[in-house]
Amino acid sequence: MTAVEICLCILLVAGAFACICLGILFIRMLSTLDEANSSLREMNRAIDKANHTIDDLNYKLKLMNAPIEKVSGLFDHKSNSSFLGRTLSMAGAYRAGKKRKK
Repeated sequence: MTAVEICLCILLVAGAFACICLGILFIRMLSTLDEANSSLREMNRAIDKANHTIDDLNYKLKLMNAPIEKVSGLFDHKSNSSFLGRTLSMAGAYRAGKKRKK
């Protein structure tokens, strides 16, 4: 066996070892990606559940807010559409008219 044949054998063994190492690396990467994919699916499910819960809370808060808005609309002095606002504006106009007549 010549030195060239020995170098070729060493090169062939090194290439085979490199291919085996790359294969093992790719198998580990594939299993890691599969675990990451399943983790992302579970995280997506948890986020969907949280979004559903938040949507339910927002809906219930809107339902609770409607009566409060109606009650606060009665006492809103700036709004002319509320009962108290219309009454106060009419009373103000009546008083202003009385002052002008004097």
